[in-house]
This record gives sequence, structure tokens and C-alpha cells, in this order.
Amino acid sequence: MRKEIIVGFLLMSMLNCSYMVHALQSPSQSNETFLLDRRNMDKAISYVFTGAQKDEEINDPTSYEHRIIWLRSNLVVNSILNLDNVTLIIESPSDGGLEIIVNGELNVKRSTIKAADPEYGYRFTYRAGSKGKVQDSTIEDIGAYSPTQLNPGLLIQSPGIVVERNTFRHCRGTSIQGSASNLRIVNNLFEETRQGGIQIGAPDVYCSDVTVANNTFIKMGKLGHPSYEICCAGSDDGIGIDFQNSNGKIFGNFLIEGRCSAIEIEKGSKVDICDNVITNNLDWAMNIHDSGTRVLINNNTIEDIILRPAIWIYNGAFARIGNNIIKNATPDPIHTSPNGSAEFFGVRALISVSLSEVLLGETVTVSGSIIPLHIEAMVTLIYEMPNGIILIRNVTSTAFGEFEDIFTPEIAGSWTVKANWGGDLDHEGVESPEVSFTVEKVEVPAKFTVTDLSMSPTEAEVKQKITISVKVTNVGEQTGSYTVDLKVNGVVVDTKTVALTGGESTTVMFELVKEEARIYDIEVSGLKGTLSVKEITPPPPPWKLYIAITACIVIVTIVVTTIIFREMKTST
Repeated sequence: MRKEIIVGFLLMSMLNCSYMVHALQSPSQSNETFLLDRRNMDKAISYVFTGAQKDEEINDPTSYEHRIIWLRSNLVVNSILNLDNVTLIIESPSDGGLEIIVNGELNVKRSTIKAADPEYGYRFTYRAGSKGKVQDSTIEDIGAYSPTQLNPGLLIQSPGIVVERNTFRHCRGTSIQGSASNLRIVNNLFEETRQGGIQIGAPDVYCSDVTVANNTFIKMGKLGHPSYEICCAGSDDGIGIDFQNSNGKIFGNFLIEGRCSAIEIEKGSKVDICDNVITNNLDWAMNIHDSGTRVLINNNTIEDIILRPAIWIYNGAFARIGNNIIKNATPDPIHTSPNGSAEFFGVRALISVSLSEVLLGETVTVSGSIIPLHIEAMVTLIYEMPNGIILIRNVTSTAFGEFEDIFTPEIAGSWTVKANWGGDLDHEGVESPEVSFTVEKVEVPAKFTVTDLSMSPTEAEVKQKITISVKVTNVGEQTGSYTVDLKVNGVVVDTKTVALTGGESTTVMFELVKEEARIYDIEVSGLKGTLSVKEITPPPPPWKLYIAITACIVIVTIVVTTIIFREMKTST
């Protein structure tokens, strides 16, 4: 029974292996055009993209995962193509005879792209206006070899393309040529190429803001050559990183056993070269040349340069050279002839502010860098406020050696700030020059409050004068004017305008006389009250006067009567 099980298992294994071999080899063994049936794609382990006489075009968004794809024609991506865990095998009829052309967007992730025959490479081009990323993938056999001219493998003609965490192996031409700005080529492995690793720009192609960082280059230019054969004059065989007529940054790279220049900067390029390690290189570690070429060379380690100077600056190029470690360089470490020049410096800290004047309540940005580049360095920013108090703020430098502090000053006046870095085992500490900025106080616009409504008297008679007053205060900081309205029963009957400086108050008074006895609603700038007006009360009768007059009349009557009686008696 056990023998039967073992025999059955072996038979099944042989059948499966036969099927897989047929699936992987049948495209190269068949001469007929094999059109891709997209309806059966999900069931296929291996299939072919069309024949050699017709381009395979991707005109609709498409995604492939966990597939083996054979390509016998140019692949033209006009829409969006996503490859994830895909093996793309390219059957080129000649060296460089087929091409992946990206007009739309191509994203390659965790995939392998290689030639069916390593002697027949292929090309891969992101054209102008295209988009995409190549990440965590293996690119083999790319490009076409020529001993006299550059034949790029991955040609990038569109800004913003990201190439990171890939392995470029056995590339027949230069692995990557960047012919666009704003490129990031980081954390890749370049291993054994016929020509070189990365070229940025060309005599007639200017690229800016290109970052080549944290890549590893092993045996550039040594594929197919004797280990210690020097490159031909005028050839690009073996250059690790080459900038032509461009600017950018080269940092954190490791280059070992190159055949030609590990780093070459030429044709007017402006590049910062920091924190790289170059070791066991046959030719120059850094080859800097041509009028207008300007470089910063700092904090690099260069060891075991065999045939020529470690750093050669010539033909009108200029270099600022800081703290580098150069060991075992033959014949000399740094050479500046013919017609080259260099300036040497130590560690520096640079600082700047976003604005020389800011308004109180606005943010200010203080930024700078430590040269040579230091990653995750603790930088102390020392601010002196207008009142003389020192404010300390700590920031950490980025992967580009830059730092930034964004904060909001709370005091108006003149500020100063400087950066201090304490140094490390290889560098002494440094303090930047002081920079200043002014924080201006913004006066609060005029704003008015009306309070303390008063009426005198609160109960009045018809035609009696009534005084109404309020207190107006400018609670802002700027001078302004304000109009006070007096409303009686909702109707504006009087207005007065006052002008007040910031913080000033005044009393505004109105006089009112009413002809009708009733209750009136009084409102002054939102403050409300009531006023009672009554009829005039007649005065009480003057009883004492009446009595006095009556008494006088009685007395006069008595006197007159007495006189008349006396005269009458006398006459009789």
C-alpha cells in the first residue's frame, strides 16, 4: 500500500512538472502568433502578449497579480497598468529590440522583469507626461550594450517618477537615465552592469531637484570585462552615478569595485555629494570637470582608489570640500589640474527665517542645515525675545540634514535666533550666525460698546424737558467714530456721532419733550427703557388768600358803614 502511494505521488509530481515546463517554454517554442485571451487570464499560469509584428497596447486600466507573462512585442501603456508579483519575460529578437513604452501610468511592485535571453536586452521608457513607480522589484538584462555610446535601460523622461528598493542586475547599458526633474532614485541595488548605474541629464537635457540616495552599486562596468581592465577613453563603461548639465543631491550611497568613475559630475552641473562611501574603485572616486560645474563634497569616505586620484577637479570645475575621509588613494587624494579649483571648509551650520517681518499671532518658520549632512542631529535654536528673555527650542534634522521650527511668537518687537549643534565623535560643535526678525503688533480696529442708559426724570409731565444719556466706549485700539440713535416707540427721533480714540469713553445726551401723556418705549443703540408722561396737575385753590380778601372786604364794609352812620347822626 505504501509503495502504491509513493508511486502515485511521483506520477502526479511528474505530470505537474511537465505542465509547468510546457507553460513556461511553449511561447519560445511556438512560431505561431499567440493572442492573449483576457477572459481566461485569471486561470492562466503563463501566457503570451501577442506576436512580434504588433504592439501590445494597454488602453484601459488593467491590473495583473501573481502571473508569468511572456512578451514578444513592444508593450505600450496608454492607460494605467499595475503589475504586482508578476514575472515579465521579454523575448527580444535582438539586443534592445523590444521596449516597454509608458505614455500613461505604469506601477511595478514586487515583480521581476527580465530578458528571455540575457544577451538580448530590452528598453523601458517613461515618456514625457507619464506617471508611475517602480518599487521592490528586480530588473535584469535591461538596455543594449555598445562600447562607444550610451544605451539606457530605464529611460525616465517625465518628472516625479519614483524608483526605490529595487535590484538592477546584469544591465547591458546604463541601468537608469534620468531626463526629467524632480526624480527620486533611492534604496536600490545595482549589481554588475556592462556600462553604468545612473546618469542624470545630458548636454542638451537639464534636470533639477534630482535625489540619488542610499543606493548600493557593485561592480559597475565589470560585466563581460576583465576585473581590472580600465574603461576606454570617452566611454561610460563603469560610471556609478553621472550628473550632466543638472542639479541635485547624491548622499548615503555605497559604491564598491567600480571600473570607471564612481561619481562623475560634468557639463555645468551643481550637485551636493555628502555621506557616501566609495571603496576599491579602479578609477576615480569622484571625477569633477567642465566650466560651470559646482559641487559640495562633504563627509564622504573614500578608500582604496587604485589607478587615479580619489577626487579630480579640472577644466574649470569648482568644488567646496569639507570633512572627508580619504585612505589609500594613488597617486594622490585630491587633484585640481588642469584649471580646476577647490575651497576647503569645516563643519558649518546655516539658518534662515521665512519672513523678516511677521504680525503678532502669525507663525514664523526658522530653517537651516548642518554641513556636512547629519541625519537625526539634535539642533538647539536659541531665541532672544524683545524683553531679553532667552527661549530654547530643540529640533531634529531630516534625512537631508535639514531642520525646521515653526512657532508663533507671543511678544511684539525685535527677535534674534541662532542654531547650535553640539557635534559628534567626528566633528566639533558649531553655532550659526545670528539672524533677526521683527514681530509687529496689530492694533485692534475700533469697536464700540454702549452702556448706562439713564433718563431724568423717568416720570414727566406733558411739555416737560427730559434728558436721556448713555455711555459710549471705544474698546478697540484704533480711533473711530460711532453714531448713537435715539428711538421712541421704534422710530429714530435723534442721532449723534462721536469720535473716540482707542480706550476712550464719553457720555452722549439727548433732550426730549413730549406733548402727549402716555407711556413711551425708549431705545438707545440697543439699550431699552420706558418713560411715563402725564397731564399737568392744576395748583390747589389759595384758600388763605380768599379768607384774607374776604376779611378785608368785611373790615372795609364795617368801616364804611360806621362812617356813614356817624355822618348821618351828625346831620340830624
